[in-house]
Amino acid sequence: MALADITFTSNTYAGEKLADILAPALLPKGGMADRGIVTVVPNCKDKKVLRKADIAVSLDDPSAVFSGAAGDVVLDETVLDLVKYEFQKELDLTGLITTWEAAQMRAGSLNDGEAPADFMQHLEMRMAAKLGNANESLYTKGKAGTSTATFTATYRGILANIEGGTGSVLSSTASVAGSAITIASNAVVTVASTADLKDGDTVTIIGANALTLVGGVAISGQSFQITVASGTTFTIGATTTGTATSTAFTAHFINQSNVIQALSTIKRLIPNAVKDDVRIMIPYNVAEAYELATANVATGSGSYYLDGKAMDFLGARLEVMPHWNDNEIAAWSPENVFLGVDVLGEDQEMRIVDMRETTNSDTVRIKCRIYISLNLMGV
Repeated sequence: MALADITFTSNTYAGEKLADILAPALLPKGGMADRGIVTVVPNCKDKKVLRKADIAVSLDDPSAVFSGAAGDVVLDETVLDLVKYEFQKELDLTGLITTWEAAQMRAGSLNDGEAPADFMQHLEMRMAAKLGNANESLYTKGKAGTSTATFTATYRGILANIEGGTGSVLSSTASVAGSAITIASNAVVTVASTADLKDGDTVTIIGANALTLVGGVAISGQSFQITVASGTTFTIGATTTGTATSTAFTAHFINQSNVIQALSTIKRLIPNAVKDDVRIMIPYNVAEAYELATANVATGSGSYYLDGKAMDFLGARLEVMPHWNDNEIAAWSPENVFLGVDVLGEDQEMRIVDMRETTNSDTVRIKCRIYISLNLMGV
């Protein structure tokens, strides 16, 4: 079992503390339940089955003799099979006696492992934020797309379920054929044309025919903010490695030039049965492209250049998703996407135990356990 110590990037225990503890920036939680993007199914301990029934009806000629219409009752079901995982951490806080937190500790060397209230409150808030981020990433991208998910169970995530299911739509994006990716720092990508690309656009590489790596991972499926270098090349701002250069692939992108077309395509594909209550999920890069595209053609004395705007597209609300694949747009009705949980917000509940009172160890143990499942039912 690992024991986490207090380590210092820098520690100037002198003078007067200027401010409270700060923390690196995190993506905000997606808040899928809070925003009403999904239907929450609480009190799930292991598995729940959601059932759907349908029956055919027909309008027939009047008859004095009863004649039942043809057609069976069709039953279908979607299973919420919960994945279970937890977070555990044991902290040795004795190193805090050399920090500003020592001022909050009681006198006596046996209190050196005491957890100062302000410090523990900061840690709790920080852990809750990071667990919330990890959960939202897990909901959407699944275990494979969530680097912090190390549990053994398989969990696909909603995007993978959409790609293989019904009841929602996942858009294809604009693309350009590619012919070369160099093995270099700030690798250069050659495509048929960069006419529709601009500096800062986000491009996703798909189907590379060689094992070109970025960060030790195959480049296919990875996204990069690019800098246009010429009429047929752009740089990705990342170092590529590997033994072979990819000579065939597709560069996918949604930007200011094509975002209206991409949203129009997905709007047309939404089944009529859910058009009245549909949400369109977009990543940050698509949200920015839409803002730029609408601002470019907007009137209203420049109001589109001021403040944030609620976004919709032809009456369908656009939901900006912090934990989402770049250049992918999905649409669904909240009534057809179900989030199964034991207790909503469980990722924010932690059990914290001061081990001095039990095992006589100068440590603090923290535990959080979560059950979740996110699935969709076809319309």
